[in-house]
Amino acid sequence: MTEPGKEHAICSDTVKQLNDRVDCAFYNRVYVPSDTRGKVASDYPLGLGNLAKTLSDLKLIGNPKDQRISKRTFWKTNAEETTTNAVNNILELYRYLEARLGEERSNWYSRFFLSNNGFNVAMRLLSEIIQNAKGGEFNFSVLDSMRLADGLLFFVDNEDESPSSLKTTTSSEGGRGDTAAELIFAIWLHNQDFAVDFLSGRRGIKFFPKLNDLIKEIISDLRKLIDKAFAKEPDWWDRYVPEDVRQYAADHKRTLNQTDLKEERLYFISEGDLLKIIDKRYNEFFSALLRENFRDRNEFMAQIGLWKNTRDIDGHAIPITPKPAELRALYDFHESIHQEK
Repeated sequence: MTEPGKEHAICSDTVKQLNDRVDCAFYNRVYVPSDTRGKVASDYPLGLGNLAKTLSDLKLIGNPKDQRISKRTFWKTNAEETTTNAVNNILELYRYLEARLGEERSNWYSRFFLSNNGFNVAMRLLSEIIQNAKGGEFNFSVLDSMRLADGLLFFVDNEDESPSSLKTTTSSEGGRGDTAAELIFAIWLHNQDFAVDFLSGRRGIKFFPKLNDLIKEIISDLRKLIDKAFAKEPDWWDRYVPEDVRQYAADHKRTLNQTDLKEERLYFISEGDLLKIIDKRYNEFFSALLRENFRDRNEFMAQIGLWKNTRDIDGHAIPITPKPAELRALYDFHESIHQEK
């Protein structure tokens, strides 16, 4: 039993009101033991106890004056107003999720976010939203200005697991926390003012896309950039590539018994050698391709200096948990060269 007007009672009342709202996705989806309507718990994707516990554990309902940490919550002057405010905020976020995910990604909305574990992840996000929104108030326009949609789509499009699989992965407290951190970080990648305090202490986030994959994409883009720069130079390999780089490529090809792949020479040199080619011939062949994103060779090389510390120059020994600023530099560099491929 919960005492009326207390935090746990408000959490339960909030979930019950969500379940009773015929104009929202929660309608009749929550298992409420006192109102099963002839069904059993397994017939419902959501549970009253699970959702209420999420609101309570994340301290989204209580009066900030009663908490040791200073953060915004749904609290208003009394229990009734607090419940109404909580319901309205939750519904606004879920309407936004449904709208921005759209039909193409609707399975993420229905199979993940409308599950007990997905609700927990969404509420962790909502907690950061009300910390970042002016006065804790938000609507679609405010969420768009936070770049929430960009981060949300980035998250679902790059997540390795399916919605159903991720629902299982988030069965543990750690799994829910890590997944929420990934989602929040995805938004931060598009808006560096979002959830800064939250991310500052989380070096353990399992970033995605995986760093190995991202670095492979960067190396691929560097190769394409070189191919494009020398497209009108049929003998560019012998004329413009340093001798030691050409020798390394030849030795590497022989080692792999791939001596006949003349057109794939760039695939047999290291990332460091790719950068050496660009650096030595930047003004002649690359400045015109990259001037939209880099003023000159010095700025290009400075950008490389920002992100190369996240791994060694050959792409080996990649740190598992770089700082957000380091990873942001990596994404920035990737975006800058990717559009010039």
